[in-house]
Amino acid sequence: MQSRTALLLFALCGFVLATANLGAFLLKASSAPNGYAAAPPNFRSCLPCHDSYALGSGGGSMSIGGLGGSYAPGTTQPMTVTLSRSGSTRWGFELVALDDQGTSVGVLAPANNTTQTSVSGGITYLKQTSAGTFSGTGTSVTWTFDYTAPPAGTGTVRFYASGAACNNNGSDSGDYVYNTAYSAGEGPADATVVIQPKVVNARRGTTWDLPVFLTDGSGAANPIYLVSRVNLGSGRFYPSSGWLSGPTLVNLPAGGTAEQHLLHSIAPTTPLITASYEVLIGRPPGQLVDLDRFTFTVTP
Repeated sequence: MQSRTALLLFALCGFVLATANLGAFLLKASSAPNGYAAAPPNFRSCLPCHDSYALGSGGGSMSIGGLGGSYAPGTTQPMTVTLSRSGSTRWGFELVALDDQGTSVGVLAPANNTTQTSVSGGITYLKQTSAGTFSGTGTSVTWTFDYTAPPAGTGTVRFYASGAACNNNGSDSGDYVYNTAYSAGEGPADATVVIQPKVVNARRGTTWDLPVFLTDGSGAANPIYLVSRVNLGSGRFYPSSGWLSGPTLVNLPAGGTAEQHLLHSIAPTTPLITASYEVLIGRPPGQLVDLDRFTFTVTP
């Protein structure tokens, strides 16, 4: 009798746990938690929950589109987020639009019942609804939303997004996560740049992968040079002359984008510092077109 009672209690506990896990999954499916758009300052993505595979693996992709690289202050335009991966059948994402200070700018608004917005810490997040998980849809999905551009003088707007291409198994296991970023200059614009590190801090003895996204806002083919450096503060840079990476010539298509990966081997003897990593685009002999940066720490 005691044995049967123990088995029933064990089965009941298992049912309760499974129900709780399913409830948590459905809650995230209908409204992803805020703060996972792979945006500064921590660049946290969907990976902490959907952690079965490495970020960006599995042969999928993610992209943001719709502005053509520039915006007219105060105007409203449709934008899109597309997430693709063969074999996935349920989908989710989160996106923010920030200025150089990391503040939400412009207005993100749903265009239909597949997206919604929420606000946390003064940041507006756009994400999928339950209908926007497109349950059962395979290969690729696209969410459409409206963006009302900020007032004149805002400068470059940077969009960050993270998405999960899921297997629809009722849990957050077996899914793939992808990040993407996009930038738009205040029109008339030239080219803009945004950096979205896979890992915000540089750990000794590893290779640091820093994806960089460039966008043309001029409407014409746009050759631009990309460089990077570390800003140590007080007017000091590393390296003290020249660049940490580049100059690299990137040929931007008219109104299009290009992605670069800056790879750095972090030596075991690298000083344990906190500094600013800067990415600059421009043209010789010294024309700065746009700059993006983030704060990082070298860790053991």
